[in-house]
Amino acid sequence: MFSIGNVRSAFYLSLLCCASLLMAQSERGTISGTVRDSSGAVIPRAKVVITNTATNVVVNLTTNDTGEYTQPSVAAGTYNINVQKEGFRPAELKGLTVNASTNVRADISLELGQSQQVVEVQAAAVQLHAEDAKTSVTINQKLVDTLPLARALSAAPLIWRP
Repeated sequence: MFSIGNVRSAFYLSLLCCASLLMAQSERGTISGTVRDSSGAVIPRAKVVITNTATNVVVNLTTNDTGEYTQPSVAAGTYNINVQKEGFRPAELKGLTVNASTNVRADISLELGQSQQVVEVQAAAVQLHAEDAKTSVTINQKLVDTLPLARALSAAPLIWRP
């Protein structure tokens, strides 16, 4: 026979296990990339501006000595990235999609020229995860509504009779 103390302990233990699994999930992603010139050489200390198109939240970064930048913990959504460096034409990457728990790579190439000219690139990034082996998917409300389980549970009160 089960005592109330044993049942309570088992409940708290299962709750603790579930909570630790949920904490591993993240609704945020990472944007990283390398800024290069047209010959493939890296461009250090370039100004990188990342803008969330839905909220207009702006993050300003500077590339390091190897031309790389990383912005961790960005909310899932669509972003525009603008890169500027003196002596180069500014480049803009539009429509970069970041999903939950993903690392999106956005490498940008700058061309020599005047700063009045802008090179615009449309984002069509393939989300290849070379940094880690994580996979994720963004689930919207339509997908949840079309799950067979959701339909079965909504009809369950009509079927079950005590």
